[in-house]
Amino acid sequence: MKQKISTVFRVFSTQPYSEIEQEGIHVLFLKKDETLKFSALSNTKTLKKWLFLLNNVDFINIFENKSLTTYFQPILELNNMQIKAYECLTRGVKADGNLMAPNLLLNLQ
Repeated sequence: MKQKISTVFRVFSTQPYSEIEQEGIHVLFLKKDETLKFSALSNTKTLKKWLFLLNNVDFINIFENKSLTTYFQPILELNNMQIKAYECLTRGVKADGNLMAPNLLLNLQ
């Protein structure tokens, strides 16, 4: 994945693209000697997504290392302080041990 992202950066960093262009340019990586098939088109990502990944090394490391953790936070009934349910909170664990907030982790616009 890192090699793909660095390739995108090398190819597209020489010329700035507007946000509309970044959303309109789709990139598909094929293996050497792989033939383009119609079914492969579903694997394209916009230039905007690739640039997001390039600028978010923590994001890449979290998914490559499967560094997701889930917390179950109790929801209490205030009148009797008993646990009524649990809220499930998923966070990415960065290489330095800090947590990545879900708005950053799941923001793949």
